[in-house]
Amino acid sequence: MKPYDRDALRQGIKVLRQNKPFEVRILGAENDHGGRSQNLSGYFDSADDLLPVLDGLHLRNYRGIYLTQNDLKDGIVARGRNKIGTQIKATADADILRRRWLFIDIDPKRPSGVSATDGEKAHAKAIADLVVDLTKRNGWTEPVIADSGNGYHLFYAIDLEPQSPIVAAILKALAARFDNEHATIDTSVANPSRIIKIPGTWARKGDDDKRSGRIHRMGKILSFPEEIETIAEESLTNLLHSLEDGQNFAGMPTERGGESAPSSPRESVDLDGMTSHLMRYFALPEGVRPETYKDGWRWSLLVCPFDGDHGRSASVFFVDGKWGFHCHHASCRDRHWQDVVDLLQLPLGIFSNAICGVNASTNEKKKGTENFFAKLEPLPPVPMDIFEQDCLNDLVEAIANVLTVPAEMVLLSMATLLGFSLGSRLAISPKRGVFARQNLFSWVFMGAGERKSTTYAALIPPIMAWNQKWLASNASSIINENGTQEGQLAMLRKNHGILGIFSDDARAGLQVLDGRYSDGQSCEGDAVKCYDGNCSISIARKIGGDFQIDNPCMSRLEMVQPDWVQKIGQRSNFFDSGFLSRTIVCIPDPMAGTRNTDGSLKRAFNRFEIPFCLEEFWGMLNTKCLNLFVGSTTAANCTQRILIPLSGAALERWIAYYNRCEGDLLKMKERERSFAVRYPTTVLRIALLRVGLRAAEMAGEPLPADPSTLDFGAATAEDIEAGIRFIEYFRHHHGRFLAAIDDAAPPSLSGHILDLIRRKRGCTTRDLQRSMRDVKMKEIVAACEKLERRPWIQKLPTPKHCGAGRPPSPVYVAIGENGTGPHEGP
Repeated sequence: MKPYDRDALRQGIKVLRQNKPFEVRILGAENDHGGRSQNLSGYFDSADDLLPVLDGLHLRNYRGIYLTQNDLKDGIVARGRNKIGTQIKATADADILRRRWLFIDIDPKRPSGVSATDGEKAHAKAIADLVVDLTKRNGWTEPVIADSGNGYHLFYAIDLEPQSPIVAAILKALAARFDNEHATIDTSVANPSRIIKIPGTWARKGDDDKRSGRIHRMGKILSFPEEIETIAEESLTNLLHSLEDGQNFAGMPTERGGESAPSSPRESVDLDGMTSHLMRYFALPEGVRPETYKDGWRWSLLVCPFDGDHGRSASVFFVDGKWGFHCHHASCRDRHWQDVVDLLQLPLGIFSNAICGVNASTNEKKKGTENFFAKLEPLPPVPMDIFEQDCLNDLVEAIANVLTVPAEMVLLSMATLLGFSLGSRLAISPKRGVFARQNLFSWVFMGAGERKSTTYAALIPPIMAWNQKWLASNASSIINENGTQEGQLAMLRKNHGILGIFSDDARAGLQVLDGRYSDGQSCEGDAVKCYDGNCSISIARKIGGDFQIDNPCMSRLEMVQPDWVQKIGQRSNFFDSGFLSRTIVCIPDPMAGTRNTDGSLKRAFNRFEIPFCLEEFWGMLNTKCLNLFVGSTTAANCTQRILIPLSGAALERWIAYYNRCEGDLLKMKERERSFAVRYPTTVLRIALLRVGLRAAEMAGEPLPADPSTLDFGAATAEDIEAGIRFIEYFRHHHGRFLAAIDDAAPPSLSGHILDLIRRKRGCTTRDLQRSMRDVKMKEIVAACEKLERRPWIQKLPTPKHCGAGRPPSPVYVAIGENGTGPHEGP
C-alpha cells in the first residue's frame, strides 16, 4: 500500500503550510531492505519536493508521517533541505518563529495502540461540531477541518509568539467544557513544535483489523474556507474568558432556588475547589451542583463507590467542617467516611477529617495515610518531550498509559537510569573549574499499590543484565539496593568511583542514609561528595583500612511510600548536610481507586502491552551507553573527564536562568531555598544527559575503545531549555514535599522548644524555662515528651546536675545532632 495519496497530500500541505518550509518526520520507519525501525526526519520547501523523496524510501512499515504546523526560524531548513535521514536534527520549540495555527485534536476514547471504529469516530465528530458551533457564536470564521483517520482536527489561523500561553489555556478550557466519557480534546498538543499527521497519509495504529472494525484510514482535509482569516489575539482571549466563566460553580442556583446558601458558619467553604476535587474521585452527574444540607453541603453521586449497582443511593456531604458519606442501600448501612478514604485512597490533605474534625458518622478517628496534599496547587502538565530521541519520549508515554501510572514517575526514573548508564567521565562545564557530573539523585514517593515496582521492573532489566556481565570480569557489583553506607563505599572503591543505588522499596536504604558509620561519624557528607564528584573521599574505617576514592560518582533512584516524607522532615541532618538539596523529589497525585466522571476506574486493568520496539530501543540504548562509558572505565582513565562546553546561546540562556534562580532565593523559606540553589546545576545535568545520548546514538559499531574520541560537540540552547522545563516541573514536586513536611510541624510551643534545642545544641528543661519565663514547667515537660515521641528530640542518658539541693535536669538534643550516634527511625 502506497504511504500517501498524492493529491490529498499536496492539498493538505498547501492549506496548512501555505508555501512555507516545514519539517517532515516519519516514526517507526522500516524500508524494504529490513533493519530495525527508526525515526526519520528532514526539511522541505513544498509538497513537490517531498513526494519523490517519499517514493525513494520504499517504506515497508511505519507508524505515521507527520509535519510541523508552525513557522520555522531562518536557517533551520539547512539541517537537511529536501532530504530525509536518521541524523537530521528534529525541530524543537526553540526553533519555532511564530505560531500559525490553533490546533485542536479530538479523539474518541478507546484502548491505546489501536485504531478507532466508525462508532467511536462519531463521538469525536460530535465534539468537533460543538467546538465549531461555539467558535462561530464567538464571531470566528470557519476553521480548516480534517479527518485524522481516528478522529478530527480543527485548525484556526493565528499569529502569536511561540511562547504565548493562550493556546494551552484554550485547549484546557475546551477540554473542561466538552470532554465526555466517549471522546476528549487533547490538551498536550499546545507546544509550538508539535507535529501533526500529514493529510493524505495513513493513520496506522495497531493492526488493520476489518473483523473488529478497527481499520487503518487515510487522513484528509474535509473543508477549508476560501480565505483563511487570522483570529485576532483579542478574540482568542474573549473565547477563553467565556469558557472560564462557564465553569464557575459559585453563585449557581440550588435546588431550593435563589443563590447558593452561605458557607458553614464555622468556616468558609470553597465550593468550586471542593466540587472539582470530588469529580476526580467520585462519579458525579454532569454539571453537578452541591445542594444545601443541614448546615453545609451535599453532593449526590451517580454510583456508590462500594457497589456500582446501588445507582444514585449514595451521597457525600460536608457539614460543620467534617466530611461524611451515606448510602441508603442496606449493605452500605455501616459504611462511613473513613471506609471511603481507605477504599479510594483519597489524598487526605483535601478530604481528611484530621483537618476537618472527627467523622460525622463515627466518633473515632482511624489512622490513615498522612496528610500530604493539603494546600497544594494542581501539578502542571508533565513535560513529555525532554529527550531528543522520540522513542524515549514515546516510551515514557507508553509505560504511563499501559501501567496507568503518573508520567512524571516514569520520566524521572528514566532520566536517572540513563544518567547512570552514561557513567562518570562526562561533565558539562559552563566555565573553567566549574562543572556538573552526569548523575542524578531522585526519590519517588507513592503509596502502596501505586505500581512503583511495576514501573521499576519496566525500566531496570537491561541495566541489571549488563551488571551480570560486568560481574564476570569484576569483583564487585556496580549496582546496590539497600546495603550499608560503608559497604557502598567499598563498592565505589572497587568500581573506580562509580555506583548505582536503585530500589523500588527504599525504606532500608533511607534508614541507612539516616544513620551513622560504625565509628559514629555522620554519613551524608560522603553521599554529597559522590554527587558532586569535585573532591576525593578519604576513608579510615573498619571495612578494609585506609583508602581513597578519586572522582566519585553515584546515581540514586529510590522509590518509597509517602510516610517517609514526614520522617525525613523530622531529620535535620538530611537538610543540614546538603543531601536533600541535591535530590529531585517526585510526589505525584495518587491514582489507585480514582474514578472517571462516569464511575469507571481510571486505572482499570487493560490487556495492552508496551510496544516491543520501544522496549528493544531502551535496552539497546542502555547497553550501548554502559559498554561505551562504563565498560571501558579503568583505574587509568576514570579520572580523565570528558568536558562538554556550552554553545554561546546555551551559555547565555543558562546564565539568565542562574540569575533568575539567585534572584528568587530571597523570597523563599529556608528549606525551599536549599532546593532552589541547586536548580541551575540540575539543568546542566539534564543538558549533559542529552549530549551523552546523542553521542551514544552516533557511535558506530564496533564501539571505540576510548569514548573521548567521539565528537560530542557543545551543549545547545535546546539542551538547556529541556533542562529548564524538567527542573521547573519538578520544582512543583519540591513544593509538595515541603508542604507535607510543614503539615507535620509541631504545635507552636513544641516548635519553639525544638528551635531552642537546635539553636543551643542541647538544653535542659530548666534552660528552656529560663528562656520562656511565662510558660509553666509542666507545659515544657509535656511538650518535650511529645517531641521525644515523634521523635524530633532525644534525652541524653546522663542528666545535668543543677547544684546542691536540686534534682538533676534531663538534657535534650535534636535528633541526629551533637554526634549523638545512630538513632532508630520513628
